[in-house]
Amino acid sequence: MAKRELTSGGFSSNPVVRLSDKPGCKFVGIVKSNGTSKFGLVFNFAIVDGDAPIKKKDANGNLVEAPVSVNDDVVVFASGQLKDKLLQAQPGEKIEIEYKGKKVNPKTGRAFNDYVVSVLD
Repeated sequence: MAKRELTSGGFSSNPVVRLSDKPGCKFVGIVKSNGTSKFGLVFNFAIVDGDAPIKKKDANGNLVEAPVSVNDDVVVFASGQLKDKLLQAQPGEKIEIEYKGKKVNPKTGRAFNDYVVSVLD
């Protein structure tokens, strides 16, 4: 008998780009689509390049490095500043995301994750 895993939102089977795990890292990918999950807004990419950690849950639910190659599908979970920037990207565009680390807003004193997002030609 064939077995088919059911997943929430169709995103759990794709490896996740974990930019905030490594300050100074970059990810380059082709935007495929975006959608929502129980964790917020999710952007689907095809990998082009970068050194950002990409992880997947193992059988025990632990995050482990995912074996990925160029053109493999991955997801980026985005909120705040990153979400606002990625919402401007169009499907098919090559996007570079660089994680600059945690910054502190001088007006509020609150820390936030700082990203530079660029469209590459």
